[in-house]
Amino acid sequence: MAQQGPALPSPTPAGGAKTPYQEAIEEAVSEFGAAHWDEAYVSFKRANELQPGPRPMRGMGKALYERRSYAEAVHILQQALDIKDSPRPLNADQRADVEKWLAKARMYIAEVHLVIKPADAALFINGTQTQQRAFILNSGSYQLMATHPDYKELRQDLRVTLGQKQTINLIMETKTPVVAAVVPPPAVPAPAPPVEPQAPQPQEVPAPVAEAQPEPAAQPAPAPEPADDGPGTAYTVTSWLFFGAGVVLLGTGGVMAALNAADFVKLDEKCQAGECTDDDLKAVDEGIDASNLSNGLMFAGGGALAVAVGMWIFAPGGGDGGESASLEVLPACNGMECGVVARGTF
Repeated sequence: MAQQGPALPSPTPAGGAKTPYQEAIEEAVSEFGAAHWDEAYVSFKRANELQPGPRPMRGMGKALYERRSYAEAVHILQQALDIKDSPRPLNADQRADVEKWLAKARMYIAEVHLVIKPADAALFINGTQTQQRAFILNSGSYQLMATHPDYKELRQDLRVTLGQKQTINLIMETKTPVVAAVVPPPAVPAPAPPVEPQAPQPQEVPAPVAEAQPEPAAQPAPAPEPADDGPGTAYTVTSWLFFGAGVVLLGTGGVMAALNAADFVKLDEKCQAGECTDDDLKAVDEGIDASNLSNGLMFAGGGALAVAVGMWIFAPGGGDGGESASLEVLPACNGMECGVVARGTF
């Protein structure tokens, strides 16, 4: 809410002409009464530039308070109270008014005192260098930075709240000195002692040595010939593998066929009696698939047995007796059961 504006200056001197100072004061009072705080501050500041003194500074401080620049208002109002030798000092009422506004402004500011070590470090607040160490700040966040040639740069965030008073210590860390490595000069080798000449010594002539006759080199023993395992070894191993696979496949297919045939007979009797269910019909279909699988296994087993028998008969060295051999493998079925029949002469 707007406060009552500062008192107007003294009446215009005789002659009716107003000085620039008086015009600035009248304009400032008018803007203050209209709650135009920025315009009022500018007009009071212009008046203070024309005639510096505590009275226009009083108006500046009140305008700053109204626009919520509380830290600046405290600074200006305190300066107005401290001026004692002005040609136009504050009267008792004006001084009491300034003290009242100053007390109100102090409720909305924070007082911060910074202690920096080393003391001659440069201090920056929000990027602006300052020589101050005690501050009156509006509430908010600030960026502190301290620099010194012999110390590491220090940065710290500062958050102040209304009515807060605090002391902050900024202790800078010394830089690690860079020590240049000292390389010793290369060692100079000592001079070699002089070599004295020696008298020539008579040389002895060695007696002739008879040449040794080389002995004949020993002939290496002949390497043993590799054992012959016979041409039929590989065929024998492979044929037994086929024989084993055939037995397993025939046995598996036969067991599956036997089980499937038993289940099929039961289902067939049940369906002949008209008692088949959907699950029974599904089981019949699954039995047909199982029968096909068992037939396939038995066919594969019979084929493997046939291959094994053929390898035994026709392997190298297996028919040296001059006898002829024949082998015939045929599928055979008996009702629901199928298999493989092998026949031949050996």
